[in-house]
Amino acid sequence: PLEWSRRAVAALRAAHPEVPLTMSVSDDISLSALEPVEHLDLVEPHIWLAHPSEPGFYDEIGYDLLGSLHDAREWNILAERAEATYRADEERWRSVLTAKIHAVAEWSRTAGKPVVTTEGWALVNWDDRTGLDWGWIKEVCEVGVDTALATGRWAGLCTSNFCGPQFPGMWGDVEWHRRLTARIRATEGPAIEPRG
Repeated sequence: PLEWSRRAVAALRAAHPEVPLTMSVSDDISLSALEPVEHLDLVEPHIWLAHPSEPGFYDEIGYDLLGSLHDAREWNILAERAEATYRADEERWRSVLTAKIHAVAEWSRTAGKPVVTTEGWALVNWDDRTGLDWGWIKEVCEVGVDTALATGRWAGLCTSNFCGPQFPGMWGDVEWHRRLTARIRATEGPAIEPRG
């Protein structure tokens, strides 16, 4: 993937040399797994408590993310077990998330590249089925946002990957979004420098 990434960025940079470039990374987040990024202007990892490609939260609840694309029973597993599993050991799961964030911050320091995260913090999937609560998802997202901001390495970040109107339970909590957005705006991170 690294050579493909270098070729793709080089082709785009040749056409638009003034635009800062990156590629999203949505694989296992650990320092040993992250590739050199000298060809990028910033790094853009997706960071979740429950990452689809690594053992952990989804394995513990018996949920198959790819299986959920074709089998509604997987969504039921998520709905029935996710919050209870998180609540049973909140500190453990929060530390899983914060360790990933700190690993990315260290990678950013080593690479000398700012970080932007456009998808993150809790799960990859959740929805507004009757009875599903967004409260715990928002708690995890808040931990993610605050931890990322505290590192000083993020030039931009999301409050959650569920922040669109297709998720009414999350979308409708305007005060939560305003509160987290105010924290993001009040924290100065590294700049993404224009090129050329």
